[in-house]
Amino acid sequence: MKAANRSIFSYLQIFLRFNTHLSIFLVVLPILWLVQYIERDIWGPEWLIVISIVWGSVLLIHFLVSWWKLRIKRNQNR
Repeated sequence: MKAANRSIFSYLQIFLRFNTHLSIFLVVLPILWLVQYIERDIWGPEWLIVISIVWGSVLLIHFLVSWWKLRIKRNQNR
């Protein structure tokens, strides 16, 4: 039972880190949109799309690497 709780907390820790990054992304995205709206003559609309795709990719990679490292750690403890 103790190992199962440790596993649940490990997954919860990864999810909370990922969720924090996702929340920051969802807060910053409207701010970036507002800046793009104000500065529409200077910057094109493509930069917001590029930033969104890059940040989303980084979030996904971060989550997958964290999950993969946890799986390796769990397999070594067996």
